[in-house]
Amino acid sequence: MKASFPLSVAAMLLATTPAYAETIIVGLDVSASNPLIAESGYAADKGRQIADEIRKLSIGDTVIVETFGAHGSTSTTRLTVPLSNRIRPDKAAAYVQGFIGKLPQLVKAGKLRPAGETNIVSFLRTRAGRYGCDNTRYIVVTDGRESSDVVDEAALMSGRASLPTPSQPWLSRCHVRLIGVGQGVPSQVSFRLVQQWQNHLKSAGARSIQVQED
Repeated sequence: MKASFPLSVAAMLLATTPAYAETIIVGLDVSASNPLIAESGYAADKGRQIADEIRKLSIGDTVIVETFGAHGSTSTTRLTVPLSNRIRPDKAAAYVQGFIGKLPQLVKAGKLRPAGETNIVSFLRTRAGRYGCDNTRYIVVTDGRESSDVVDEAALMSGRASLPTPSQPWLSRCHVRLIGVGQGVPSQVSFRLVQQWQNHLKSAGARSIQVQED
């Protein structure tokens, strides 16, 4: 039997669901070099920044939080939080903030293993392929020290190598924000990493790009 709703109820349901629901993908770089998994104060600060973004969302939107390091690693965490009247933006923000803030504790307790690689390029490429870019924003907390099969970390940081030029605009229409790039390295290296990521994301076709050190 097909259920029907009174007009007043149907109007209420429509009013609480955005016409174009938004999704935020939060990537958490858990490589050994990232202070996110080692410094409690830093993790708490990044948790607050992410929570501020989640509070701007509406009922019907979705937050997806994923840890990453080496490409294809099975030791990752994925949280999917659909916002609803039961889990409102403030509640979701507090939950995600708490999770991010506890990352250093999870490492110390042996519940989270630091990754030996940093595969940011692969993370963005595969997630853009999975979730798309329409009404989707990508926020990645990372030190930007790509260490993978696409570039050697030491060569990237010294300026002897660059991030690869994408073969196609796989981030076309995407909104991408990287937080924490260049943490823990000299200022000239940090500046180089920020430039590298800005150029890479632009070449990949991202619609809007933010690469920040803090």
